[in-house]
Amino acid sequence: MYPLRSLLVYPFFLLSLLLPALVEARHPADSLVRLQVTYHTNKLDALEIVWGLNDWNEPESQLLPAGTKVRDEMAFTPMERKGGVFVAELNLPQGAQLNFYFRAEFNKALSSYRAYDTNEGDLYAIKVGGKALYSIRDKNLGIYAQGFNLLYLAGKILLMALILFSVLYFVNRYKVQPAPVHLFLGAWLSGWLFTMAARAQITHTSLLKPKSFLAALQQDALLLFILGFAGTLLLALTARKIKWQKAVSYLLFALLFFISLVSILNIEVIKQLGTPFNYKWLYYSDFLKESDSKKQAAQVLDGLYIGRLAMLMVAFVLLSKSIQYLAALIPARKLQVFTWVGYLLVLAITLPIFSRHHIAPSRKETPVWAFARSFFEPANLNRIQEMKLPGAVTNYFSDATAARVWQQPGGIDSINNIIVFVSESTPANLVSLYTNEFDATPKLKAWSRFGRVYDNMYVHIPSTGNSMISLVTGVYPMIDYNSALNNGTVWEQSALPTVLNKAGWQTGLFFASDLRYSEMDSFAHRQGFGTIRDRNNMPCKVLAQRKDSTLDVMDDACVVHEYLGWLEGNKGKKNMAVVWTNQTHSPYYSDGKKKFTDKKGSVNQYLNALHHSDSLFGQLMNTLAQSGKLQSTLVVFAADHGEAFGTHDQRSHASRIYEENVRIPLVLIQPRLFRGERDSVIRSMVDLPATIAQVCGLPKPKGWYGKSLFEPLPDSRSFFVSPYTDLLVGTRNGKWKFIYNVDNKDAELYDLQKDPAEKYNLSGRYPEVVKEQSQYVFGWMQQVQKDYSRMVPNNQNNATLQQAAR
Repeated sequence: MYPLRSLLVYPFFLLSLLLPALVEARHPADSLVRLQVTYHTNKLDALEIVWGLNDWNEPESQLLPAGTKVRDEMAFTPMERKGGVFVAELNLPQGAQLNFYFRAEFNKALSSYRAYDTNEGDLYAIKVGGKALYSIRDKNLGIYAQGFNLLYLAGKILLMALILFSVLYFVNRYKVQPAPVHLFLGAWLSGWLFTMAARAQITHTSLLKPKSFLAALQQDALLLFILGFAGTLLLALTARKIKWQKAVSYLLFALLFFISLVSILNIEVIKQLGTPFNYKWLYYSDFLKESDSKKQAAQVLDGLYIGRLAMLMVAFVLLSKSIQYLAALIPARKLQVFTWVGYLLVLAITLPIFSRHHIAPSRKETPVWAFARSFFEPANLNRIQEMKLPGAVTNYFSDATAARVWQQPGGIDSINNIIVFVSESTPANLVSLYTNEFDATPKLKAWSRFGRVYDNMYVHIPSTGNSMISLVTGVYPMIDYNSALNNGTVWEQSALPTVLNKAGWQTGLFFASDLRYSEMDSFAHRQGFGTIRDRNNMPCKVLAQRKDSTLDVMDDACVVHEYLGWLEGNKGKKNMAVVWTNQTHSPYYSDGKKKFTDKKGSVNQYLNALHHSDSLFGQLMNTLAQSGKLQSTLVVFAADHGEAFGTHDQRSHASRIYEENVRIPLVLIQPRLFRGERDSVIRSMVDLPATIAQVCGLPKPKGWYGKSLFEPLPDSRSFFVSPYTDLLVGTRNGKWKFIYNVDNKDAELYDLQKDPAEKYNLSGRYPEVVKEQSQYVFGWMQQVQKDYSRMVPNNQNNATLQQAAR
């Protein structure tokens, strides 16, 4: 019996040993370790610890202490102040790595400051489970002035305006009834104060530096002087008709309210676009009807921003009323003297003596004037179009459009499938093949071993629809904010899909976004694509979500899946398709959590979206390889334009033509042809149709500007334009990058070998280079204008259209 009893007890003994482990697995919170982080400083009133786990992965929600907010996959936890020590208590998994640094934001003397302790850039990292207390002193704390910030001070400004209004209201309510002119003076002075504050923030100037401050205010001063003078005159003319005078005063009040509102909004517009909002931008965004424009606006104009803006505008009304009551207490004669002295002081700011200090034109231009000016062509444009240029310049363009018959490169005669994979909004400087800073595109980098990498590939315009023009037709886009996509333009030369269709190829366009934007769908049909798919007619409904947004877009996986299905249905045929992604378009849709960089802003969100597109590209390549189709396929990896993340005072892509806007990745992949070579020749988007024609054994049609990527070009150049702010044109030739502003005649010249970030303008040092490069840019402008002047509009009869198309 004893042995049997032992056998019966043995399972219970094992269960007693396993029970703690089972309970721990059932209740993982028991394995959490309490960790206290303290920071010693008397320099701050508040402090946050910014943290992540295991190389900056986002912590799970149950690990977040009360008051913690998550932004860009990082946790921001307020620390409790106890004397000169800030304390944060975290409950974290045993053995995890805690990555962290410290930050604070505060306002002082009407300026905003930021404080950071990042351990001199190395960031802090500790293993959870060692010490229970981790103490840090402020020897690495840096405090940085951010300048005056109007929106951050909205609450304080509203409070001061409310107190002032209350005092003056009770002082004046039994004395003098304010007149309409007093309301106007209140609104005028309030508008002047708010406009000055907004301009100070935009230009990073202040009264402490009066010369630069007054130079920044010149256009605002002129506008306010005109309004003041005109308003006073109108009120004087209606003095005997009190109803009319009241109506005029309310109208002027509304106008000054609007100007103040626009001036404050202009702070964020300059931050995002680098220039005031104008009609050209409105046109570019398809009058804000396109969904991506709505998403980007919704991302910027969040509840916090709108709340602060509303507080400022309420403060404007209260301050205007306060000054109205104050003005009513001043005798009429004295008030008139004060008013005209004020107008003359404002007018004096516009004198040339104050304009010697240079302020970037886009930062000092009043938004109302910028919007009005954008309806008209720059006066300098006619001078350029009529300019006499050297024969070498004019011959450069006439030779470029000549028809050409060429031989196929060796080994390429068996190619029967061509894919142009277009990565949306992808600058070369963020792709792994062109940078060692982060590795967001490992699949492309791996497949480039069987490709040729082009180091200097440029688009002609940082715009999706207009890049499609060059990719499909082999010609340059219009040098105008009006797009040839939706004005019915018919090109004289045949488009690439039409040329391929006649040679027996099947053609397709697979677009992850909405082709109705700028009427790209109509354009694609007119150019001969046999199959056209976008998010409106693809059966795939997989969505790419962002946790911080209720908006969504179609996952780029859908467009790859749709293309592969089309390819499978065209077995035994020659196929050429353009596959165009979208998730890397602002606001960068991805649920990825990888920490590619410590840079602030949305760049990490973008790189996760780019990483997702790269993984889909890898899946596409693997599918082609496994099916055996890759041996007879040429893959072209390119982008439609770049993207900026704060460089050169810009975000997004369309407002400038710096390297981050127009230089894109380009890789040709074909295992039988390439072994990882690199090409440093300057190439352009118009070269892609010519290259594909050569691969297919077809002649280059007359009117195509591009050269084949297989051609050696000892002296090549590319041209680019951005017409959505000022009219910016430029060229890249050799080491030189030249940019010219047609509106204000400013020139920029950069030596990209020594200055790839385009920080040092050398136009004053090398006038002969500026002259040569500007001649080619002006010649390009003349040639493009000549080309499009021959285009036949879509409202002509069909016979004329067909004749022009032939």
